[in-house]
Formats: sequence, structure tokens, C-alpha cells
Amino acid sequence: MIVGLRTIPIMVTNVGVQRRTVAAIVSAGLLASCGSEAAESSAGSGPTVVVTTNIWADVVDNVVCDGSANIVTLLPVGADPHGFEPSLADRADLDAASLVVANGLGLEELLEDTLEAVESDGVPVFYLGDHRDDEHGDDEHGDDEDAHHHGGVDPHLWFDPLLVSELLPPLADALVDDAGLDRDAIDACVADYQQQLEDADAAVVELVDGIPADRRLLVTSHDSLGYFADRYGFEVVGTVSPAASGLAESNPGQLEALAVVAEERGVAAIFAESQRASDDAERLAERLDNIELVTVFTGSLGEPGSDADTYLTFLEVNANLIADALR
Repeated sequence: MIVGLRTIPIMVTNVGVQRRTVAAIVSAGLLASCGSEAAESSAGSGPTVVVTTNIWADVVDNVVCDGSANIVTLLPVGADPHGFEPSLADRADLDAASLVVANGLGLEELLEDTLEAVESDGVPVFYLGDHRDDEHGDDEHGDDEDAHHHGGVDPHLWFDPLLVSELLPPLADALVDDAGLDRDAIDACVADYQQQLEDADAAVVELVDGIPADRRLLVTSHDSLGYFADRYGFEVVGTVSPAASGLAESNPGQLEALAVVAEERGVAAIFAESQRASDDAERLAERLDNIELVTVFTGSLGEPGSDADTYLTFLEVNANLIADALR
């Protein structure tokens, strides 16, 4: 259980601008964005639950903390969920599942047709985004007329651990009703994990408390940190790719306009993403003076054995990187 956040070792190199990365975590190997050769699986027995992203797979694994289900992760470490295309082996895993757990809200853009086909064939698909009860996505990005297809709705729900905690009871219901897991065991796991999420949230609140209000400004590769900003009192000044989708592209005019805004507001850092190429973010950082380029995790955990290989440590690493860059 996390009761406080520790400082993560940071490596700083001079490549025209200061760039921060998490040592031994972010590497070229984390830039995968296409279909996996084989889905990863936990060591559990019992019914198979296929989860699209490794972030949600770790959450599901904690909800099934007694090991009574086999948790299969569809996307490999480092894959961009916006750009992941399933292989034939992935489709076979989905067809064989007792339950599929997906984020929805358009996060798995290139998986949507496959998920719909699997659901039509009788495999239950639980979309976490259908069960959120918050105003962030609608107020910031427009109406969510179709919960599976986000349009302008922010799908990056996991950047608010208290929202994740609120999603656990309906997720537990699906695991019991569709995968046939034991209600008492699942409820006990949920209660324990909800306490861990509350502790992690409190630790992030304490960590960012020392950041001055006028430095709580975020410029990101794409629109992925909105939930973090809403929960912890930051402002997203702009994004290199002005969309919640990681597949949208920037252009020189947009970059220049963002550079002007960043200069006017005194933005201290640009936050790139571990699972995406950062060429445009680097160009923006080079255009500005005295600014850091900081690589954070957004859509994927780190490699197994790294400092960010669970959802809780993912939150921990990102919070430290953001706080260190903006203090």
C-alpha cells in the first residue's frame, strides 16, 4: 500500500533543452504501436478476463486479488492504445474470454470494430467509460452521445485515482455476473484496493501542494492529462496535438501559436509521452527558452520490474516528474 511518494531518480541531459526521463524505464522499446505477437497473461486460473490496456489490467488484477481469474492483457507494454491494431491471435483471445474489459470513450480507436464484433458474438464487453459519473469529459470536450466513441470526450480516466475507485464496484459486478467470480472475495479485494487508491491520491495531493499556483501549467503532447489537471488543481494551457486522440497530428501553425501562449504564460515544462514519438514536442521545446522537456507515462505502464510497472507506481512516477519540473 502506498502511504507516500518517494523521489524517483531523474536523468537530465542537454540536447538543446533540458530533458527529463525516468532512468532505465523510458527507452526506444516503449514506442510500439501496432498489434502484439502474443497477449500477456497473469498466472491466475479460472475464467479468462481479457483487458485492453496494461493499466486497466493491473487494476483488474487487484480487483481479482485472490487469483481466481486468468487476466490477459491485450496491448503490450509501451503500445499506444489509440493506435493499436489487433492481430488474429488477439481476436482469438477475445473470442475465448469470459469477459472483456475496455476503457471505451474511443481510447481503443482501432480496436472498436473488433470489440463490437466480439460483443455481437456473445462475449460480454465491459466499457469502464460507460460507468464514469463525472463532469470533466462533457464540460471540457462536448457531449458524450455515444459512450463507446468519445468524439471530443477525454478517455484518460485513470489519471484520477478517485474516479478509478468509483469504477471498481460496477467492474466487480461484471466480474461476478459475467465471469462467475465469487462475490465475497471480489468485494474484499475492492475494499482493500480502494483504500490503496485513496492513500495514493492523498500522497499526490501532498506532493503537488508545494507547487505555486502560477506554475501549475501543463503543456502536453496530446490531450491526456485533463483528469490529472482537474483532480490536482492544474491548468492544461495547450497540447502539441490538439485532441484527446493520440492519432491526431499537429502542424507548424498550431505549434507556433502554442509557443506564443507558453511564452506569455511562463510555462516551465512540456510533457511528452513514453509511448509516443516526441519530435513535435522537441521542436516546441527548442523554440522556447529555459524550458524542460519531461517524458511521462500516459497510456502504458513501464516494463515489468521498472519503477512504473503497476498503476499505483505509474501515478507515483508521473506525480514526481510533474512536481519536480514545476516547482
